[in-house]
Amino acid sequence: MPGWISLVPPLLAILLALLFRQVLVALFAGIYVGLLFIHDFNFITALLRLVDTNLFSALIDPDHAYIILFTLLIGGVVGVISKNGGTIGLANQITKFAKTPRSGMLSSWLMGLVIFFDDYANSLIIGNMMRPITDKLKISREKLAYIVDSTAAPIASLVIISTWIGYELGLIGDGLKLIGSDQNPYEVFLQTLPYRFYPIAAVFFFFITSYLKRDFGPMYKAEIKCPPKWYK
Repeated sequence: MPGWISLVPPLLAILLALLFRQVLVALFAGIYVGLLFIHDFNFITALLRLVDTNLFSALIDPDHAYIILFTLLIGGVVGVISKNGGTIGLANQITKFAKTPRSGMLSSWLMGLVIFFDDYANSLIIGNMMRPITDKLKISREKLAYIVDSTAAPIASLVIISTWIGYELGLIGDGLKLIGSDQNPYEVFLQTLPYRFYPIAAVFFFFITSYLKRDFGPMYKAEIKCPPKWYK
């Protein structure tokens, strides 16, 4: 088969996710189509391989199991806090400072910096906590998603203690052993911080665009859907 066939499964998964808004269904469909190509369009074999080889192999992988378990636990804690009124209480405190769209965006950005220990926790907590505030201030959901995206992974990859760093140290340690180096992985990690251009740029770019109240491209189109008093 020609090489471009390999693009069909991921493109199909993306298309189905956009059409039906069901990520799991889209992913399974993309994987199944890829297995059809591998097994010469044998529908039964592809289905069996989808279940026994790909699904179970992914679930028994320790790293995958850790991510799934951690995400479920974080989601459960966020749900309990939300039901107990903790999220609303914290949001009410932040509302005292978030009086305008600019201060609302900067408050969301600041909260994203405070919750630095894990990008999954950042996304779940900040998204749920700030949504009522940003909705009240007529800040688009697209902008809130951008805030979360600009502070979740970038911050977790820049601070000296986070779940990201633990994983990175393991990779750095394996690389150092491979080349026969006796350097300390943590020291190597600290030396890389000034060269993490994307995380640094992502964090500061959002601060600058929020403070100056400037939007570009699709984000600008999303913001002008708000009432005329949006930037005030």
